[in-house]
Amino acid sequence: MYLDIVKNILKAPQSAGEKLPSVRLLAESLKISPATAHKVLKVLLARGIIYSLQGKGFFWGKKPDWEKLPEPHLSGLQQVEAGVREDWRSGYYDPQKKLPSIKEMAARYNVSRATVQKYFEQMQAQGIVDRVGQGRYFPVVGKDSDFNKTQVILITRCDAFGTLFLESDREIELLKEAYRVAEEQNLELIILGYEEQRERFLNRYGKECKLSDFPLCLGSLVSTWLLTRPRNLLHILAAQTYPVSVWWEHPVEALPRSLRNKEKWAFFNLAFGTFSGNAVGKYLLAKGYIKVAFISPYHESNWSKDRLIGLQNSGIETIAVVDKTMPSPWAYRQEAIKSGAKGENVETVARKQIADKLLRLLNSKTVLPSVWVCVNDEVASILMELASKGKIKLPQYWIGFDNSRESYRLRLDSFEFNTSSVVRQSFYHLTSPGSGLFATKDLLELSGKIVEK
Repeated sequence: MYLDIVKNILKAPQSAGEKLPSVRLLAESLKISPATAHKVLKVLLARGIIYSLQGKGFFWGKKPDWEKLPEPHLSGLQQVEAGVREDWRSGYYDPQKKLPSIKEMAARYNVSRATVQKYFEQMQAQGIVDRVGQGRYFPVVGKDSDFNKTQVILITRCDAFGTLFLESDREIELLKEAYRVAEEQNLELIILGYEEQRERFLNRYGKECKLSDFPLCLGSLVSTWLLTRPRNLLHILAAQTYPVSVWWEHPVEALPRSLRNKEKWAFFNLAFGTFSGNAVGKYLLAKGYIKVAFISPYHESNWSKDRLIGLQNSGIETIAVVDKTMPSPWAYRQEAIKSGAKGENVETVARKQIADKLLRLLNSKTVLPSVWVCVNDEVASILMELASKGKIKLPQYWIGFDNSRESYRLRLDSFEFNTSSVVRQSFYHLTSPGSGLFATKDLLELSGKIVEK
């Protein structure tokens, strides 16, 4: 009953900051009891669709920033420090660019300019930031690095011939961005494939090599994408003395504790965690949607589970339409190969398997919400194929994850992971290990955004 009333309220014209009628007037206009009207307002409030001001009532939209007062136990200096650290973690600041002006940062963190200036003076004394004359501050690069070393090794999974496994647009974009950043910093980027079965490194020609073959290496970037035993690779790298930036693509709890606290190591969580699902849920609530279906044929994986949890934590009502027998698109391709598929036919067979699985999942639900959240853009693409064959009916609105090429072809709104920031932050760690901005041993979760089409 409450959800039906909420839907009717959301159909009415509304603008951010506009005050809602009082509980009594709302009850009279909707012909419901005051108690029911109050519960409806609580639902809207819990889902972030409205906000309340003590003694003033309820208003549409998000609470204005000026109402978000700092925690009483934080001093102004602590507030700036916490804000900068969080913005650094989320990728808001580019390590290769100057920081905003003192005036801009004072406004952002709701403190005085003198407080921001004091914060920067302390950071400058520690060698973390610097400035030229009265110009803007910038992160210090090269604080603890060896300027005689000009190579960066990027390690990612490969086959027995040295061919890299690049299964997604995101992996390709990470590689392209690494080349761009290396060029900007006059560094030579060396790509090594890691053959997991034999635990060896292969160069572009498929020739086996060792990390010791690169004496000019100042640090290593490591992608754990598609590795089944990432710890083995990390333990090999642990013998090196140079900094390491790890792109962790596995559950947080699987991260080796001994390496998590290792000096000169930093871990970046790009695909796991609940932040992306939470962002999509809040985005949908802001658009007036209150109930969605989450569709995933890969729910054996933690990344699928995390995206679902993120949606649920956002406050939006979520119906899980999931299959728990497969962890990824890559797993379906492996099944296709086992069934005898070869070459280009592997992709065709795998997509058919996924399509059949999706059709069974959708047919198992008698009624689905009019909004679908696809676990990734590939699932949305396969659903479109099913719709074109008349096997399913597409929803009123749908959204995906990854912001891949498929999302542009489908004109699908999609969550884009901040791959550029993770690469730039990773390079910064290699050139400035031990920076105070990396003092925390937490898994660094860089953010992203919904790209509307």
